Amino acid sequence: MIYGMQWKLFLIGLRRRFPDLSEEEIRRIYLQRLDKCHNPNW
Repeated sequence: MIYGMQWKLFLIGLRRRFPDLSEEEIRRIYLQRLDKCHNPNW
């Protein structure tokens, strides 16, 4: 539950940091950052 909440807060932070971007662009950045943080060796 906390994990999901962290990503929701991260998404809110992206919207605040990039207020002029569309939802599609925010989602693209979100997925890029999520992929960057994902460790497949775990």
